[in-house]
Amino acid sequence: MFVLKRLFVFVILLFSTASANADSIAISEKAEIEKFSQSVLDEVLNELVKVDRKEDKVKKFEEIFVSRFDMEYVSQFLLGRTYKKLSKDQIKDFVISFEEFNVYSWIVKFDLYDGQGVSLKSVTQAKKDNQAFVNILVQEKDSDEAFDLQFRLRKVGKEYKIADIKVIGSSMLITYKKEFKSLKLRAKQEGEDEFVYLLDFIKNKTLKMKEEYFK
Repeated sequence: MFVLKRLFVFVILLFSTASANADSIAISEKAEIEKFSQSVLDEVLNELVKVDRKEDKVKKFEEIFVSRFDMEYVSQFLLGRTYKKLSKDQIKDFVISFEEFNVYSWIVKFDLYDGQGVSLKSVTQAKKDNQAFVNILVQEKDSDEAFDLQFRLRKVGKEYKIADIKVIGSSMLITYKKEFKSLKLRAKQEGEDEFVYLLDFIKNKTLKMKEEYFK
């Protein structure tokens, strides 16, 4: 009886310790996610928007985008089966071109920032262990209106990176995926190489946005 009692206490302690460790890991992970998300918001809202010279603003946002986004995952998701058929040079060309495309797509939107309140609402674990959702509330200035913003993060090595952004429920990745699918179909109809057609579209659109931004 004494042995059984000792065994019972040992099992209780074992599970209590395991549970405590799981909770502490979860708390630590959540803190890391919140710290990452807040640092991204600070870089954009407290640093980027204060840069006046356009050339400097573009350079600053390029640094933020390259360091904070998981472009390997984004590229694989957007290109689908095509990704596996590409050479390292082609993948590199796509990543650099798509990064620049996003920089000029977003930089204009940041110029419209006028002191709106931005706050972290919650952090939730995604179904996949290495992913999490960060829910953010954007409060319009001098108004009761607000909208939701969400980061989907992936842990790459020892750090988190942004894999997707949702604005009012609309996914950036899904939107691009649909647009790319349409472009691939058009390329096929015109007898063009899908990847070359897509890359040319991205580069040409980026060039137009760049000219418009600096004019």
